[in-house]
Amino acid sequence: MMDPHDVSAYASSVRINPNTPLSRKESEDILVKMVGRMAAECVRMGAAFIGHIKCVAYAPSGECLACSVTDMDGAVSCAGALRDGMTRLDLIVNVLVYGIDQGALGDHMERELVRTIESTEASASIMTFQIEKEDETRSDRRPSFITLTDR
Repeated sequence: MMDPHDVSAYASSVRINPNTPLSRKESEDILVKMVGRMAAECVRMGAAFIGHIKCVAYAPSGECLACSVTDMDGAVSCAGALRDGMTRLDLIVNVLVYGIDQGALGDHMERELVRTIESTEASASIMTFQIEKEDETRSDRRPSFITLTDR
């Protein structure tokens, strides 16, 4: 059983290329749905605590929209805005939760990303990174990053 005080992290970079330009509302709806699904899945998996689930969308024109969940109720809040006519969204997704196994978290979060993207009319690429747990026997004690997937 996972110690409820152990934190697990998930991070990914996602590029979404919609088949047709997205309105401002459609762009926000994608982020809200994505972050909400990820939070609901963490709760379903038995998270002891949600530290932060965040998705930031960057537009080629420079605007950004950030949506996040910071507690177990799963309420999504957003700040910023994207303009109408988005033909590409570049997302950074970060998840910090307590009480869920690191490997399981990564598998489930990627599945929720894919489910959200599949529910839109778009193609996408996902590059997922996993922060390795600190190895007490290592002398350099620096975090490592591993590319898990590139779709």
